[in-house]
Amino acid sequence: MQIVDSRPGCYMLECECARGEQFRAERLTLTVECPHCGRTRLTADLVATWVLRARGGMSADAAD
Repeated sequence: MQIVDSRPGCYMLECECARGEQFRAERLTLTVECPHCGRTRLTADLVATWVLRARGGMSADAAD
């Protein structure tokens, strides 16, 4: 699971589940749950990966 975009009022996330569709999170809480498969991830991990990717510090797949 990863954050793919930040939009006004929400974040767009994407899970590696079979549905593989992006979903919207209006608020990032302690954890994020995929509405399709139920997989959860810690928001802190998702944000850290997103920031590192934005800085060019790691590939998108390195944290998964």
